[in-house]
Amino acid sequence: MSTHSNPTYPPRAQPVARRALPRWWWWPVVSVTVASAVFGLGACTPPPEPPGPAPAVVPTAIPNRAPALPAPTNTPAPIPVGERVQLVSPPVSRQFYTVYGSTTDEIFRSIERLGPTGEKGERATGLAAAKRSYEYATRENRTSCATSAMTVTLAITVTLPKLDNPSRLSSVLLARWENFAAAVAAHEQRHVDIYLAGAAAMTEKMRSILPSITCAGVKAQVDAVWSSQETLTDQEQERFHEEDRARILASRQPIQAQRDANDARLRDLRSQAAAIDADLAAMKGQIDGLGTQIAGLKRQMESIERRYPNLVIPEPTYGEYERLRTQHNSLVSQLSPLVDRHNSTLGRSRTLADQDKTLVGEINGLVEQLNWIQ
Repeated sequence: MSTHSNPTYPPRAQPVARRALPRWWWWPVVSVTVASAVFGLGACTPPPEPPGPAPAVVPTAIPNRAPALPAPTNTPAPIPVGERVQLVSPPVSRQFYTVYGSTTDEIFRSIERLGPTGEKGERATGLAAAKRSYEYATRENRTSCATSAMTVTLAITVTLPKLDNPSRLSSVLLARWENFAAAVAAHEQRHVDIYLAGAAAMTEKMRSILPSITCAGVKAQVDAVWSSQETLTDQEQERFHEEDRARILASRQPIQAQRDANDARLRDLRSQAAAIDADLAAMKGQIDGLGTQIAGLKRQMESIERRYPNLVIPEPTYGEYERLRTQHNSLVSQLSPLVDRHNSTLGRSRTLADQDKTLVGEINGLVEQLNWIQ
């Protein structure tokens, strides 16, 4: 069994979370499993018994008689090449696996969980599996052996994704799904075409096999042709993978470049936000410290005012009250510009947060586009 799957190049892109909001989030497939050759070596036809001694010929008296014709040989009658080797390839069997979800993330998580697996156990979005085999019989005489009949068989099964409930998708997401599913089907069809072309080439090469002195020599030719063509077919599959990978990466490159630029902007934005947050934290500490001192001074002043409700304060106490009032007013004069600066900085922080939200939305939109490119 040989399998070729539709991988994801590169891995599924991850969306970006807004700062201090939902977390960042994150998006097979083509492998080969060559069928073991199944072949049956047909029983060699035993050589005919040698003829017995010919009866004696009695010459006649007829003059100038033509000589007797030689006895017929035992050489097998030639078999038309087209009839000797046949390619049997049933219609391609197509099957589907169900994909669940109504968002991009849900859909691709479902594919990663339920998609078909290649020969190495990796998950794929689609899979083309081919079972390749052959069998043949030989004819032999006393001097040579040749294939008398051969059948090359190729059976292909393609596995594709099918969404369980397309009506749940938005019109935009549904269009993306349909384009994606069509691309997966086209990818697997290319694998099918390569398998079919390889089987046709195999058949032609088998038709060119020459008789050998022994049937073992015929078998060696058959085995060599089979192995060589299987290798060529698998190499063509891998060549297609490389070409398709390059095509996908080229399609993603402009969007990826835009995303990379936005990622750089987001890093700079969040660096500024982090510096502002540190500044805000420092200012808040200063404001809290000044507020504590002001509150303490105010309590002392209020204590004096309660003792002298008419504010007729004796001289020693009045001096203390004035000292407290002077300190209080000095601290208030320091606090007011600090609060103004804090509020202004907080406004800048909120502006950066809005820019962060907008940029994250743009990045996640690009991630959405990247994930659907096939």
